[in-house]
Amino acid sequence: QEDLGDGVVFEGVAKFPVRVKCALLGWMALKDALNTHSEGGQAHSVTHE
Repeated sequence: QEDLGDGVVFEGVAKFPVRVKCALLGWMALKDALNTHSEGGQAHSVTHE
């Protein structure tokens, strides 16, 4: 577990392969946002009524 560091939080996901995309959703959103920012793109805002 020491080798995994913070990745240990994903350890339980291995038992439920269909949940992998859900578990990684936040990380993928962060990655996309960082890529958009580094390419000079504009941030998208969402408003809820």
